[in-house]
This record gives sequence, C-alpha cells and structure tokens, in this order.
Amino acid sequence: SLPADFQEETLDYRLVVHDWGGAIGMGHAVARPEAVRGFVVMNTAAFPSPRIPFSINLCRIPGFGALAIRGFNAFARVALLRCVKKRDRITPELVRGYLAPYQTWRDREAHLRFVEDIPMGPEHPSWSTLSGIADGLEQFAEHPMLIMFGAEDFCFDPSFYREWRARFPRAEAHLLDGCGHYVMEDAR
Repeated sequence: SLPADFQEETLDYRLVVHDWGGAIGMGHAVARPEAVRGFVVMNTAAFPSPRIPFSINLCRIPGFGALAIRGFNAFARVALLRCVKKRDRITPELVRGYLAPYQTWRDREAHLRFVEDIPMGPEHPSWSTLSGIADGLEQFAEHPMLIMFGAEDFCFDPSFYREWRARFPRAEAHLLDGCGHYVMEDAR
C-alpha cells in the first residue's frame, strides 16, 4: 500500500515499452507528460500503421482466433518460435516463463482482445485513440530516449524503427542485426 502522504503528481519515471506497450505506455505518457522523464523503446509502435502480419491477421478471424489463441495458446506458443531468432536462447526455462501467465482459456483473453483491437483503418473504434497518441508524441522530442529494435522482427519490422527515428532524430538508436521481436532475448 502507498504511504498516506503519497502524491501521484510527484512521480518521476522512465518508461520501457515493447510490443503493445508502445501504444499503452505512450498513451499514458501523452496523458501524464509531466511524470515521464525518458523512454526505452523496443520493437513497438505508438502510431497507426497500414501493415499487419498475415499470421496475426489470421487470429482476427471470428471463431478461429478465439480457438487458436484461447484454446491452444497459439499466440504465446508461436511467438516463442517466431520472436526469438537465436534458437539456443529458447530454453525450457524461458518457455515456462513466457507461457506461465497464460495457463487457461480465461488467462488468454487479453491476447485475443488485443489482436482484435489492432486498428487497421479510420473506421476502427481504436483508430482515433491511437492517432491521438501519435499526435502527442512530439512533446517528448527533447526527452532522453533509447530506441533498440531487432532488425528481424516479423511484426514490427525496420519500417517501424525508421518511423521512430523520424519522430525522434535525437534519440540514441540501434537496429540490431540477428535479433527478432523479443530483442531482450536475442541481444543479451
């Protein structure tokens, strides 16, 4: 529990964002810019994109997506195969760690809902929210930022890295060859 004299406005932190965390974390930053002091950005987006990988789009098919994601845990299982490029890093311990939060049908609902909520055009209910986040990013142009992207990500490919670089040209940035979506596994 927080101390009685805790004041939320005194928070001072840096955000580390990856995957869906880009839109979520940057959405928070845009809403509370006074609290954020810097960023680490890894294989993510916080702006609309017209691109979605075929395999993720398959998970958006009604019925099939729910069965694959919630029934067979396909999202988390396939991610381990596609998101780590250095195969020797995929140890039984790593697999257990990535799959542990998703043991039941109910545990996997968030994966399905996130996939369904990817806004692919202005008609999607989340498009305006994501566009608003993108419009608010410029206020962080002078904040310290480290951009680290795995160059072999099947989802957030180097075009996303280039978009981050265009938006934040002063950021320290690294496009890491031989690394995939789980850059934190491949680059260690």
